[in-house]
Amino acid sequence: MISIIKKDVRTLLRNSRNILDKNYILDSSAIITQKLIKFIESHPNITTIMSYMSFENEVKTNEINNFILDSKRNLILPKIFNDEIIPIKANFDSKMQTGSLGIKEPLGESYNDSIDLFIVPGLGFDKSGNRIGFGKGYYDRFLDTKNTYKIGICFDIQLIDSVPMDYHDKKMDVIITDSKEFFCPCTIE
Repeated sequence: MISIIKKDVRTLLRNSRNILDKNYILDSSAIITQKLIKFIESHPNITTIMSYMSFENEVKTNEINNFILDSKRNLILPKIFNDEIIPIKANFDSKMQTGSLGIKEPLGESYNDSIDLFIVPGLGFDKSGNRIGFGKGYYDRFLDTKNTYKIGICFDIQLIDSVPMDYHDKKMDVIITDSKEFFCPCTIE
């Protein structure tokens, strides 16, 4: 039953996101980026951050990724290999290639150390920190192996009343949209 509901929610969220105006995407992404920068700067103990390379109408991550590198923090980006996320340490000189999902991925060795903060994409989120992705489970499986603080970022239209959750779905600690921030019941040390 939940899978059918999730499929319908994914379709609705994907369709809503696909009709967003390019200027709205850029302006809202800049607002979300500024909120992320403020959060990171207020936590100097965050030294290793996993982000992602934005794709299509997702929140644009180029500026936040550049900030992470400019601030001398470690930037980790995902690469999909055999249906799993492989974390790769990136820098300004990292070579990128288009992966199997059509998303830019870094070339390099797998990063196996700790990650302090993970900036997580999603099709939608709710105020309780629940996330719905594209249905492949890459992020949920990866997050199941990591003890890291998770920030979900999305546009306001992607924040819904309730995300249908399965037992394996991972909750976010914070949700940031262009107009709101929700700190779910967790604190960062």
